[in-house]
Amino acid sequence: MKVSKLIFIFIFIFLCGCAHNPQDKFLMGNLYFQKSSEVKALSLQAFNAASDNLKRLKNDKVNQCIILDVDETILDNSLYQGWLFKARENYSSKTWDDWVLTANASAVPGAVNFIEKAKSMGFKTVFITNRKSYLKNATLNNLSKVGVKVERDDLLLRTITSSKVDRRSAIEKTCRIEMLIGDSMADFSEVFEGTHSERIKKVSELKEDFGRRYFVLPNPMYGDWIRKIEGQNLKSYK
Repeated sequence: MKVSKLIFIFIFIFLCGCAHNPQDKFLMGNLYFQKSSEVKALSLQAFNAASDNLKRLKNDKVNQCIILDVDETILDNSLYQGWLFKARENYSSKTWDDWVLTANASAVPGAVNFIEKAKSMGFKTVFITNRKSYLKNATLNNLSKVGVKVERDDLLLRTITSSKVDRRSAIEKTCRIEMLIGDSMADFSEVFEGTHSERIKKVSELKEDFGRRYFVLPNPMYGDWIRKIEGQNLKSYK
């Protein structure tokens, strides 16, 4: 093989390697979340259904509360996901923190109106997020900017573990949890923190709770569902 041809092959391989974007596999999910009318409709559908549920659940004799996740449930961070793609970057705590500190996330459709309605009916709204505790002021600021007024004590951020079990248990001591709203199955119960197959099984077992106690927001951009299937044999994909 001629030397010039060999050099060309090496250059081609090098350029192909440089061209790799770690966010390529997430691109369609990001576009779907940002651009599709379906995602907006699904979000509205979830919050409309949750709103209809408030009247059925209301009990003035009991302290009642609703637990909501923050990211991709109330705040739309798809601009950060888009930046990762354009910058050809992997997710990192540093760039995520920088994004959170800008407090520029917009509201997920339907979220603000639902929260206002729940509060007006006497439900306590509590927010559990896996944002780090030092991001509390920025998170409160962003929520306020989109129209959600939150008491500091009602925003529970991550301290030691990403599991939300202990934080939910603490809330349960002061009020009855009527609904949970989030974009990840782990936002609802510890039974969804198992393997991919275990999570699927539990969804089937608890099918009566969806749309009544659990309300799921669409998020194809990132999440536990990706980590749970990584490394698995995906030959069964159809």
